[in-house]
Amino acid sequence: MSLTATERSPIATIGYNDIGSPNSNTNTAENQLNNINTKEKFDNCLVQSIDEVIASLGAPVMHEFYDQLERNFKIQKIDIPERIEEFMELVHRIFGLGATRLELKFLQVLSKRMQARICCPECEYTVSKWIEMDVSFIDTLSRLRNQYLN
Repeated sequence: MSLTATERSPIATIGYNDIGSPNSNTNTAENQLNNINTKEKFDNCLVQSIDEVIASLGAPVMHEFYDQLERNFKIQKIDIPERIEEFMELVHRIFGLGATRLELKFLQVLSKRMQARICCPECEYTVSKWIEMDVSFIDTLSRLRNQYLN
């Protein structure tokens, strides 16, 4: 079954002109698709890392945490990468001073999962050095994401 140009999905037509032959934007379109896939991989690793750390607190804590997150704040696990600032604000509200330990652990687990693709010297810090150096989880995560995507 062949689709006309108007029936093609936007993804199917990336890099093609109206008659379906490759155009000079093919490399750009392929790069955009690769960046989307790479971003999704990073986001999936981030969610898995956060999930692993939260799970280490015990099943009852993990279930209650995610239940509260979804019920009261309308954040599902898959939404965490897109709403990371809001998520971390909630982590700080829920866990108080313990949130800093969780931030460090999130980054350590993420760094191990992506060991060949990112470099995270902050992940080697102790919690006291993390606090002393005033390391920002959001800034560090943003730097790691950019490092991974480029």
